[in-house]
Amino acid sequence: MKTFNDIINNYVTSPDFLNKNIEDLVMFAYKEGCVDTAFIYDQYGQILEADREEFTKNLNPNGHDYVDLGLPSGTLWATMNIGATSPEQYGDYFAWGETTPKNSYSWNNYKYGDFSTLTKYCDNSDYGKDEFTDNFAVLELGDDAARVNWGGDWRMPTQAQVQELIDNTTSAWKNIWTNDFNNTGISGIILTSKTNGNTMFIPAAGYKDDTSTNGVGVGGDLWCSALYSRGSYDAWFLLFNRYEVVLNNYYGYRYCGRSVRGVLCGD
Repeated sequence: MKTFNDIINNYVTSPDFLNKNIEDLVMFAYKEGCVDTAFIYDQYGQILEADREEFTKNLNPNGHDYVDLGLPSGTLWATMNIGATSPEQYGDYFAWGETTPKNSYSWNNYKYGDFSTLTKYCDNSDYGKDEFTDNFAVLELGDDAARVNWGGDWRMPTQAQVQELIDNTTSAWKNIWTNDFNNTGISGIILTSKTNGNTMFIPAAGYKDDTSTNGVGVGGDLWCSALYSRGSYDAWFLLFNRYEVVLNNYYGYRYCGRSVRGVLCGD
C-alpha cells in the first residue's frame, strides 16, 4: 500500500515542491491511493501534519469522486454515472426531468405529459397541454437527477458544459474508444484532458426505450439539463460511440432513459 511519504517524496526533492501547499500535496496523494496520515517538513523546517480525512471531504463532495480535466470554466466532472458505484458500471437510467429510475420508459408514463400535451418545460404551445407554455429551458434543481440523488452542489451538465468537455479532450479515436476498460470487459470512451492529461471513462450504457435497452456496448448518452428549443419534446444530450462524441438532440425524446453524469460548477 502506498504511503503519503512514498508519493510526495518526488515533490520534496524537486524545485516544484516549494510551490505546493499542504492541501495540494494531500489531494494529490489521495488520488494516487494513499490512505495514511503522515508528517513532512516544509521549506522552513516546520512540521506539517497531513490528515487525509481533513482534505478528502473537498475531493469527495457528498461522498462522490470527481476528476479535474482542466476545463476553462473550472467545471469538475463526476468519475461515474448516477446510480453506479464504480466508473465502469452503467448506473441508473433517467427520463429527462425525472429523478428516479423505472422499469419502462415511454410517453405513457412520463412525468410531464406526452409528445403534444407537455405540462412543464415547454416553450412551444404546439406541444403543451391546452397550448401550455412556461418557457423553462433548463431543469429546475428539483427535477435534476444529479442534485436530487447526490445532493450538495452536484447537478446535471448544461449544454455549454458538455460542449466544453468535447472541445477540451482528445479527439483521436484510437485513444478514446476501449472494448475492455481496466480489464472489466466494459466498452466505452476514455476522454483525456488536453490541458493536464487527466482522464474520465464513460461506459457504453446505451439508452432505454419502453422496456428495451438499446446500444449497450456500442454507444451511450449523458443527459444535459437543457431543453431543445425547436421541439419541447426533445432535450440535449452527449452522444458517443466508437466513431464520434457529439452534443446531440436527434431522438432526444424526454421520455427515454439515459445515463446522468453529475458536475460541479466552477467559480
